[in-house]
Amino acid sequence: MTQTNNIKHLFETQKDKIDEWLEEKKPKELPPIYASVDIRDAGFKAAIVDKNLFPAGFNNLCEKSQIISSQKFKSLLSHYHPHAQHIGLIAENHTRNPYYLANIQTLKHILELAGYTVQVRMDIQNEQDITLEKNLQTLHVYPLTEAKKMDILLLNNDLSNGIPTKLDTKDTIIFPSPEAGWHKRKKSRHF
Repeated sequence: MTQTNNIKHLFETQKDKIDEWLEEKKPKELPPIYASVDIRDAGFKAAIVDKNLFPAGFNNLCEKSQIISSQKFKSLLSHYHPHAQHIGLIAENHTRNPYYLANIQTLKHILELAGYTVQVRMDIQNEQDITLEKNLQTLHVYPLTEAKKMDILLLNNDLSNGIPTKLDTKDTIIFPSPEAGWHKRKKSRHF
């Protein structure tokens, strides 16, 4: 038997035990609203080398994965706020990285597929349009002020410089928690 066949055979004969073990290890609380991991594959082993609580790769998802993601967002966000309609997507404003902005544009699209009205918000003074060089589309962004009018705020900003004073965190559902920003965490205890 080849190594692949051995693993397949082991999995098939131990499936119930594996499922039981996975269920036992399942977190008792809901997982973060989103996250990503960087995986290194050496050919003979793969390992997670970094976890990101504020992922920036939604622009790499194919159309089918975007649809699945929208369904997952709807399911999870409905758990916290069943009547939510408006989401404020809090993005980083210190970058004009076209890939990060494409990520924000795609994340906005995924949330819209889930049935939400989405406003991208940044720590800026006035509303503005950002032209995305990659596809020449425009991303309209709003200032953080009045973000509290949103039903849910979704952070895609690592808050390296702390929580912006314009971001009113009282009485607003915010995912992930602003307390999880890099201003409070260290790489050694990042997750």
